Amino acid sequence: EPIKATKSNGNDTFFGAILEIRMAEQLKDHIKSILQRLKDIKIEKSEKTILDAFIPIVLMHSENLEFFSEIVLAKYIFNDSTKNIKSKIITPLGKEAAAVTAGNLLFTRHKKIADETKKILEEDYEIDSNEIFLELIKSATDILVEKENFVDEINSWRFDFSVHFIDTNKKLAIDIAKVSLDKEKKVQNLTHLSGLYRKINKLKLARDLFLNFDIDTEKSDIQRGFMYEWGVIEGLIGNHALNIWLAATSISDWNYQISPDKERCVKSLTGISQASEKLNNQYNEFTQVIEASAILALKIAPDDKNLHLQKYVSSTMSPDEASQLFIKYINNVWSYFDKNHELLKKIPNEKEMKFDRMLQSFIKEK
Repeated sequence: EPIKATKSNGNDTFFGAILEIRMAEQLKDHIKSILQRLKDIKIEKSEKTILDAFIPIVLMHSENLEFFSEIVLAKYIFNDSTKNIKSKIITPLGKEAAAVTAGNLLFTRHKKIADETKKILEEDYEIDSNEIFLELIKSATDILVEKENFVDEINSWRFDFSVHFIDTNKKLAIDIAKVSLDKEKKVQNLTHLSGLYRKINKLKLARDLFLNFDIDTEKSDIQRGFMYEWGVIEGLIGNHALNIWLAATSISDWNYQISPDKERCVKSLTGISQASEKLNNQYNEFTQVIEASAILALKIAPDDKNLHLQKYVSSTMSPDEASQLFIKYINNVWSYFDKNHELLKKIPNEKEMKFDRMLQSFIKEK
């Protein structure tokens, strides 16, 4: 007999509470009977059961993660995302009223059912939710790495999945992001993991990511973002001079094949102004580069959103004068941070730090 929802009012609060308890018990019994039936149904041409397919649907829906698709489930069950699972999995689940589809996405009948089912699975079946979540991120990324299929929701798997757990299950969040980076060695995945480390105040682990990553495999526009993000981490650790050098590298000519775009220039110049202000508090020698960086950023993009940089401008310095001072002081920064062999392999030296492309594109009068 279907379980029907009820409402309580001021006159029957007690009766309503009793009814809710009875309904909750009925729901548990109903779910347990479904799970037992699903456990007994073998998936055709597989050692797994329909219950094995239902479990990740439950876990994803219980967490409100609405990007679990049929192709990822196919990869998870068969290690083949091209398998058509409608007759083998989706139809049996539908017959048991266990799962529904929305387009190619998979859900339980209701979030409340997903929550209750998750409890039963963890208590009675001793499933390890964390282990299954990690298997799911492996499945989703393997589809792309193996060029087996196209995952519409791939950025949700790459980024939203780990972010979802960062406040409630930090280890799982980090482990998901690690798997994503291990499977797809992309700068975006690295900077995402770095951001998670930053959020939980594991800054040295974030820095190690940049030091140990082979940036040469990436396109030059991605390399610029890599250098800037690395600089942010160094600044948070307190290495303000290296922060400035890395931010400057992100808009330099160095090994890049394309010029930095306007957005990159403004972001990096703003970061240089802010980091130089902190370095100036230590050495009192960087007042002019703070101002010069701000003037260049305002020249490149004199937008309302950049007006906060006006606080760094106290003179009538022209953009050409700012350019000359900027180059001079950036080169001076070289002597203010520690260097080792591994670091020197990844950054330009003083002679390689030039800004002709940025200045030609945005500063010099044409």
